[in-house]
Amino acid sequence: LCIRMVKDQAVQPEGKIIALRVLDLLMMAKSTFLAVQVVVQIKFFTQLAKKCKEKNVEKNRPSGFPASTPASEVRRFLTALIELVDKWGRRFEEEHGGSSTHSFVKLRNSLRKDGVVLPEPEAYEYMHRPGTTPPTATFGTSITAADLIP
Repeated sequence: LCIRMVKDQAVQPEGKIIALRVLDLLMMAKSTFLAVQVVVQIKFFTQLAKKCKEKNVEKNRPSGFPASTPASEVRRFLTALIELVDKWGRRFEEEHGGSSTHSFVKLRNSLRKDGVVLPEPEAYEYMHRPGTTPPTATFGTSITAADLIP
């Protein structure tokens, strides 16, 4: 569902960012299991993440964003995506190179090699920062968008 939201042109950039944050939280709970499922979409993530090198988003707009979406909103989404890739690339660095989750590491390294500036975890604006408590929900309550937006 999170990936579908990111791909859907009808979903506003803020909704796409929330989808990435939910994906991050779910991966924290079931990291390897969910990461293996997400790896199926690694080509999609790669295509989007490489857009971070573009100086002019208008010139080479990522798929999933209508022309009416302001460039600043597209940049915010791309920042959230880069944080997700960076976080899980770091997390799976210790894993065996043959595991499917190592695709996050390969993508992270490829982006660095291509000159995409990756943030330090302490500087994440959108993803859960290591060493802090993620938002939680108890039975009968739900996490709202306000819990997910910094």
